[in-house]
Amino acid sequence: MELRSRAASLLGLTREVPATSNLEVFNIFGLRMTSRPQHLGHDIWYLSGSNNPSSLKMNGHIYHRFLDHLFIKSSTNALSIDQIMLINRFREARLESDEQFNYWRCVRRIFADVIAADAIQGAIEIGPGKFPLSPEGFHQYVACEIDPVANEYNRSKGLLSAPATNLLDTTQDDSIQLIFGIFAFHLNIGNETYELINRKIASDGIIIYNVLSQDARIRTDAMCRLSALSFALKGIDLLPHLGKEDILYVGTKGQESARLRRISDVVNASLISDS
Repeated sequence: MELRSRAASLLGLTREVPATSNLEVFNIFGLRMTSRPQHLGHDIWYLSGSNNPSSLKMNGHIYHRFLDHLFIKSSTNALSIDQIMLINRFREARLESDEQFNYWRCVRRIFADVIAADAIQGAIEIGPGKFPLSPEGFHQYVACEIDPVANEYNRSKGLLSAPATNLLDTTQDDSIQLIFGIFAFHLNIGNETYELINRKIASDGIIIYNVLSQDARIRTDAMCRLSALSFALKGIDLLPHLGKEDILYVGTKGQESARLRRISDVVNASLISDS
């Protein structure tokens, strides 16, 4: 109840949350479960426990586990902005105390290693939420974010943070050396964001992002869309190193450059050190 109340208060939700006392819940094998998930709002459910099933059946619908304790009916790339906002507030509330976010921190370290190893002047980060990565390390840093709460927070820290449509005219085209997204490209990346990427990246610029998903369609969606924009991408499987079905992509619009090779080497060296 405390988590549900906190999530609701963080989002400003005032409507009644559906009761779960009469809810019938089944696991993936069709066995009735004794534990009852809590509804956080926007059809997102929370289930405590350390070994939650990969999916649940409730009210005739299949809900898939997202993170370790949340269950969603849609695929991650079909989540609404309201659902993304709720998940963001959940993550913010649990970040320091929940072990599942150790992996989040581990992947962020890989991106931080990339940034530290290359003299990158300008960067756009896709979907940072309230946790932009090393904005002080760039001469120019832009946060492309759809969550208005996160944008307000980032702007209070002096950062340029806004949805893609508001950013198309804020920086010079073909000027950004690095565009990156940490745990963002398994969500619904809109056409405006791809237009921003396509217009702003420099001729020798790099894009790097990861896609954490068991769904092959979600893992390949961004790759196909970027390939259609003439990006050449290299995928690095994180499963053998970090134990998660996560692929990290590194790419460029031009020919394979010394910067691309250097960044790929940094990623591989960082993975080895974390293994």
